[in-house]
Amino acid sequence: MNESQRCNKCNTRIPKARSFLICSHCDKIKHMKCMKLSKSEAKIIVDSGSAWICYDCISSALPVNACPSAKPPRQGPVIGPKFKVQCTCCNGWIYSPANLKTCHWCESKVHTKCHSDLLGCRNCCENMIPGYYVHCYQLYSLHTHTHTGVIHNPYDRYQLINEIGNTIDQDQELEYWNEISDILVSCNYMEPTNVSSSGACDLKIFTLNIRGLLKNVDKLREDIFTYSKYDVLCFNETNLLQDKLPNGINDLVLEGFYEPLLRDPIRSSGRGGGLAIYINTRVCESENIEKFFPQNFDVTDKSGEFMLVKLHNCKGFNKTKIIVNIYRSPASKNPDNFNKLIDSLLHGMERHSRKHTILVGDFNVDLTHYDTDKHCQNLIETMTKYGFFQLVSRPTRITDHSATLIDHVYSNNVQHTHSCNVLTVDLSDHLATLVTISLGQYSHIAGSRNKRHR
Repeated sequence: MNESQRCNKCNTRIPKARSFLICSHCDKIKHMKCMKLSKSEAKIIVDSGSAWICYDCISSALPVNACPSAKPPRQGPVIGPKFKVQCTCCNGWIYSPANLKTCHWCESKVHTKCHSDLLGCRNCCENMIPGYYVHCYQLYSLHTHTHTGVIHNPYDRYQLINEIGNTIDQDQELEYWNEISDILVSCNYMEPTNVSSSGACDLKIFTLNIRGLLKNVDKLREDIFTYSKYDVLCFNETNLLQDKLPNGINDLVLEGFYEPLLRDPIRSSGRGGGLAIYINTRVCESENIEKFFPQNFDVTDKSGEFMLVKLHNCKGFNKTKIIVNIYRSPASKNPDNFNKLIDSLLHGMERHSRKHTILVGDFNVDLTHYDTDKHCQNLIETMTKYGFFQLVSRPTRITDHSATLIDHVYSNNVQHTHSCNVLTVDLSDHLATLVTISLGQYSHIAGSRNKRHR
C-alpha cells in the first residue's frame, strides 16, 4: 500500500495493519468505520472476497431521502385551563394538583409541605398541639420558665412537653409529680464539710465512682470524720480482686463501719469494675445485714454489675431498706442490653415492692441528653414502670470540655425521700451523690401513699 491509499470517505490514510474495503461499484477504498461496519463484519467481507458496494453508492442509486419517516409527527403540549389555588397556611400559590392537600380538620387547601398527614395542616397543629413550633430542647427545664440550672427534670408539670396529652385530673397524682420535681429542683452542689451528720430518723447513702478503692482507702481513713456522717458508703469501679489483697479484707476496713461487702469486677483482670458497700455500725446489727440476689437473675451477664443489700431494723425502726449498688462499664457498648438486665432485676424484686429501695451507681447513661437520646428515655421508662424515679438533676462528672449526668439515684418511695445532692469530693474524676431518706414519718406530705405507675 502506498501513500495515495486513503479512505475516499474521510481522506484519512489507512495503516498497513488495518483492514480496508474496496467498493466493487466505484473501486474506492473505504474505512470500515466510515461504512458503519464492525471489525467482525468487515473481516467477513474481506475474507470472503465477494463483491461489496459501499454505502455512498447505495445512497446515490436509491431515493432513500424520498421515503417518509416512520416516526409520527411531534405533538405540542396540550394546553388546558391553568391550575392555581392559594395555600391557607403560607398564602403561597399551588400550581399542580399533585402538590395539593386538604386538611381533614378545617378542610382548607394547603401545600403538601404545609400538611402533616394525620395531624392536619400547620394552622390546626399550631392551634391544637402545645409547643408545636418549639424546638425539642426548649420543651425541657433548661429553656423554660422553670428553675435555672436544673439539667434533668422531666416531672415539672409546667414544662411545655408535659402539657402535651391528657391533663392529670387527680390531685393526688399531680401532687406526686410535684414532689418528685421538688426533689430535683432542690438538688444542689454541696461541700462535704457542709453536710450534717445523719440523724436518728434518717439514712444517708453516699455513692461515688472511686476509680480504685485500694489506692484511695488511706484518704478515706484520713477524712473518716467526714465519712462517718454517712450511714452507707457505696463505691463503684473499685478495681480490685478480693483474693489479690495483700492482707485480705483488713486492707479495706474503715473505723466505725463493718467490713465492706465486695463484688469483684466482671473482668478477670480486676480492672474497670467492682463494687463495695460499707455499712455504718450505728445503722443496725451485723446479723441484720443481708446480701442477696433475686431468683433467676443472671449475675454473670457482663452488661452490668449489681450488689443488693437488705438492712433490717434500721436504727431501731422495724423497717427493711434495700440498697442496690450498680455499675455499667462504658466498654459495654449496647445500653439496651443493660436496660434489659435492669428490667430483669426489677421484675425479680417485685416481691419487695413495698420495701423502700434505693438504686445508686454509675450507669454511664448521660441524662443531660434525655430529650434526644433513646437510651436515656428507655432507662427512665423502665425505672418508671417499676415505680422508681431518678433524683439527681445536675452533672456528676465535669471536665474541661464536658459535663455529664451519669451517676444516678433512683427511689421507689418519694414520700420517704428527704433530699438528694451532689457532693464535690476530690477522690476521683466523678462527683459523689448523697441521698437522705426518712426512717420515720413522711418527709413530704403526711398521709400520702407510695404510688407505683404501670
